[in-house]
Amino acid sequence: MTTELATRDLPKDEKTGLTLPLSASLTSQELAQHRAMVALELEVLAKKYDRFGWERDRGSVAHDRMITDWMDAFQDYPLDEVRSACAAAVLENPNNMPNEGHIRAEIAKVLNSLP
Repeated sequence: MTTELATRDLPKDEKTGLTLPLSASLTSQELAQHRAMVALELEVLAKKYDRFGWERDRGSVAHDRMITDWMDAFQDYPLDEVRSACAAAVLENPNNMPNEGHIRAEIAKVLNSLP
């Protein structure tokens, strides 16, 4: 799924060339798979920082809510953009676990730098 979506020609805005929101262009099954990959990015970040008792809280309502919040925040962004933004946030501030706002700010930096 990851490779298929990454290499698939997704609809783009004619003026900017940016990928349009994925929730409008993916099938419900593709969107569910994409959201699961976004959740994996949160899992990776949490493990890197070993924050919030991540493993201890697995399966709790709070843990599930954090994952859902991430999926909701990034479901419209291509996975490579989310991954790049996560990597940039880690490099920019390696001592603090980034949240959705940090990652969206990193994505915005890239989008704002485009011609």
